[in-house]
Amino acid sequence: MQHTSPSIELGIAPLSWPHNVNTSTLSDTMGSISKANFHGCELSQQFPQDPFLLKNNFKQHGIKISSSQFHSYFTDKNRFNETVNRFLDHMHFLNAIGAKRIIVCEYANNTFEDTALSMLDHQPTASTAQFNLLVEGLNKIGTLANGAGMQVVYQPRIGTIIHSEQEIAKLMEKTNASTVSLLIDTGHFAVLDIDPVNILKMYPNRINYIYLKDMDKRVLAKAKKDHLSYSAAKDAGLFTALSKGSLDFSGVFIALKIDNYKG
Repeated sequence: MQHTSPSIELGIAPLSWPHNVNTSTLSDTMGSISKANFHGCELSQQFPQDPFLLKNNFKQHGIKISSSQFHSYFTDKNRFNETVNRFLDHMHFLNAIGAKRIIVCEYANNTFEDTALSMLDHQPTASTAQFNLLVEGLNKIGTLANGAGMQVVYQPRIGTIIHSEQEIAKLMEKTNASTVSLLIDTGHFAVLDIDPVNILKMYPNRINYIYLKDMDKRVLAKAKKDHLSYSAAKDAGLFTALSKGSLDFSGVFIALKIDNYKG
């Protein structure tokens, strides 16, 4: 399925596609993704970093470059300026190959990379000063991206300082609505007990990107019981292919239709 509606385009993240990408296999990978009727694909660190090569391969197979991830460290005040400078380099690269969205997630003080920590028992928090730095940083890079005709999309996720409906609400209140939008990740939201339909209803004009990701509740129960780390839970099959897990996406699709979602 290529389009779920005239306003919604369906893409895939490279980590969901079996491949070993280098300059000789990129075209084959893009070809197989195109044959599967996906309309877009995110960038991967495994892709070659030659803008001309990337843009031509995507164009050849009729695939849009949907986005790319950027890891920010705004809440570490010693890395604030460095984060802005890295963002500018990343933004210019993405702009050169035609991407319009940049997915941003705050990685400072995250707990999901620590394999010794339980995924659900150790969620980081931010002081008021740290939260203000995040807001300042997102507003700054949001303005920079907007000036280049691009959009910053923030991703709440497990093991980061934005991991609850309350924190999402606070972030949406403090950031600039015209330059900072929001990503919904159905898999991470399910683990965090965040209702994606409620988020869609609360911020219909801020949602610019959605990860449709299924989640296996049996693995989640095991993660809770055995205090698994994020990597251990993921390796055990916490997130799985659509229809192979435990999530019902009908409410999300209905909400998207009601809100006339475009993205």
